[in-house]
Amino acid sequence: MIITNKISLKIIYNVIIPLIIGVLLYVSFRSTSIKMFGWFCNLGFIELINLVRGFFNPFKKYLPTWIYYSLPDALWVYSFTSIYLILWNNRINYWLIIPFFFGCLLEIAQSLKIVDGTYDPIDLIFSLLAFILSIFINQLIKTNEKKIKITSSLLVAGFFLIIAYGSGDKDKKKWEPNNKELFCGIRFTNDDYREQIDMKITRETILNSDGTYISKSGWGAVGNDSKEEYNSTVGRSSEEDSNFSGTWEIVQPTESMKQDGSTQKYKPTYIKFKSSNGTGGYAVILCMKYNVYYYLHLNPMDANGNYLSVEDSFRAGMYGGEDLCEDIENIE
Repeated sequence: MIITNKISLKIIYNVIIPLIIGVLLYVSFRSTSIKMFGWFCNLGFIELINLVRGFFNPFKKYLPTWIYYSLPDALWVYSFTSIYLILWNNRINYWLIIPFFFGCLLEIAQSLKIVDGTYDPIDLIFSLLAFILSIFINQLIKTNEKKIKITSSLLVAGFFLIIAYGSGDKDKKKWEPNNKELFCGIRFTNDDYREQIDMKITRETILNSDGTYISKSGWGAVGNDSKEEYNSTVGRSSEEDSNFSGTWEIVQPTESMKQDGSTQKYKPTYIKFKSSNGTGGYAVILCMKYNVYYYLHLNPMDANGNYLSVEDSFRAGMYGGEDLCEDIENIE
């Protein structure tokens, strides 16, 4: 195939740039359980990857989830489809089955439980739109070197399939109650916005595998309000007063903790904690599914199984929160 300046620009704009953006979204916002992170580590790029994640990851909370979950797959399909259209003069031929299969049909197969994986209708819609958009955007490229095109097509297929394999998750862990390896070290967070003082409060609890924990609260003024104003509003004198540490252990629940049994389908883990402020209590950890994603929830509770309010959690010495777990699933 004769590579002209015009074709080179098409490859840059329709293949390379979308691919780079997609990889950047994966690297910046997706879980490090993805296989490609292991490749980056083996290739000696992990420091660069950590630098990129450190710069972009703080913006994750401001972005809708489809930007870092569905858009990278769509960009991959668009780029994959575009390179075949460029190689084959924008002709609709059998080579397009490859990006269509791995971008769209595979998602449908996941919905039918034919293959393993998590079906997401948004992923399917984005991938299908990207496939169609690529066909419409790419222009005709004139070439007569059929053998070179076939060879190039095979090489391109291998290249994109490697990327697809690398962007897949490692085998997901099955949620099991009382298995501390599944939740120790996770940051259970909860954000609270106090409109009356224009203040955002972030609470975080981490259960360590050695039986200790930390639970802290931090805040910042969204507008021009000060921490002192927040402290006076809730009756606290310093930020340190809202930070706790202590010990915890897994316990068997009493019948009163189970209440009506509605949470038992989530295979709960019950813990008892003792805080540095001299108080303590109980908490339950649940693995719950929202849409297609699983979240781990940490909910402080009393001995009768009633969830504590934020202020009651403060008095007990442990805050509740949640965490999105991309490498854990709960088979109910």
